[in-house]
Amino acid sequence: MEAVIYGEDGLEQGRSLLETANKDVCLHIRPEKAELSAEPGRLLFVPIEITDGKETLRMTDDRKIRVTVTGAGELFALGSGRPETEESFDAAENTSWHGRVLAVIRSIGKPGLIHVTAETEGLLSVTAEIPVR
Repeated sequence: MEAVIYGEDGLEQGRSLLETANKDVCLHIRPEKAELSAEPGRLLFVPIEITDGKETLRMTDDRKIRVTVTGAGELFALGSGRPETEESFDAAENTSWHGRVLAVIRSIGKPGLIHVTAETEGLLSVTAEIPVR
């Protein structure tokens, strides 16, 4: 289903597409930036999603996702936005909500690489490598 928004002038103002995910299931990791500053305490948001093979979000597939961070950063928080959860944001494991969790990574104040790995039972793990400069 596709929704198109038109302004009073009749010109398109926006568009949103909703697709049904196919049967493939995998994890997908999408750091918000390609690199992070080495300044101590800088944060990087890393969305992790359960998708199909074409990266269409599987909103009805929620799972416990574990996140490991190595290198020039550390896991600062992990959460899903699920309103009724009692899971802690400072744990390395959280249950996705509508197929998503968000990892918050913090620079430890030195240049190098950060490796963020997400894994869940039954799926291949995924890793993002983020340079810290």
